Amino acid sequence: MEENFITIIFILVGLKQNIKKMRITRFRRAGKLIYILLLFLGCKIPQSQNQQEAKADVIKDAKKVQKDLPQSNYQEGLPLGKIEILDARLQDAILTDDSFLGTIFEYYSEVDAKPNPNFQEILDSPFNSFYKPKLADEKEDVDSFFLSSEEGYTFFKHVKKLPQFSDNSIMVFSGSSSNYDYDGNTIYTQRMDLVIVDDKKNIIDALNIYYDYSDGIVAKTKLFYIDESYNIFVRYVVVGEEGNHKISGLEAYKITQKGRIVKQN
Repeated sequence: MEENFITIIFILVGLKQNIKKMRITRFRRAGKLIYILLLFLGCKIPQSQNQQEAKADVIKDAKKVQKDLPQSNYQEGLPLGKIEILDARLQDAILTDDSFLGTIFEYYSEVDAKPNPNFQEILDSPFNSFYKPKLADEKEDVDSFFLSSEEGYTFFKHVKKLPQFSDNSIMVFSGSSSNYDYDGNTIYTQRMDLVIVDDKKNIIDALNIYYDYSDGIVAKTKLFYIDESYNIFVRYVVVGEEGNHKISGLEAYKITQKGRIVKQN
């Protein structure tokens, strides 16, 4: 009886050791698989991680610097626009998440032909039958094709009154240009212009700061940001036929004491 009991103990000990060896073997095999997987991911992670970090940094910096925009269109206040467009990491942020660009576009654009709540017409403004583009169309050659209007212009809507600068009134007007696509169909380009007016209601200068053009093949959007010192920044986003994004360098403008808008770079 005692011999049988000892035999059973040896069998159990041997079985336990075999099980332990099997676990160690499996663990080692699993460890090798995990190691190989980490090596593979290690080759793939840096670009994705850098892009994720770029997006996170752009959002964090924007929240840190961005002040609350005026709730009333007629209320004076700066800055105006999305500060994210100033960040050099914007391209990486967009590569990480296409919807990130969409949230920027939504700030400026009309959705389903409905007025944008950020740029609604100031109904009681004395400037609603005041402005039609001319100077803004001629300011930059790179924009002339996208801004020219084959059907002419109706008066633009007055959507923002900004703080005075050197006794001149600074306003934003919203409207559209019309052009033809490759098939001869009329396409309308939503746009906004920054307009400087003196105390006698004479237009001193004007600059197009936003447009959203699409002909079904190429889409081009001009975005802006204006800081508290009236530094004006614009950046272009071009979307190709295959949906690839190309973002331009940042361009800067400044309003002079005489009310002229001059390019900084």
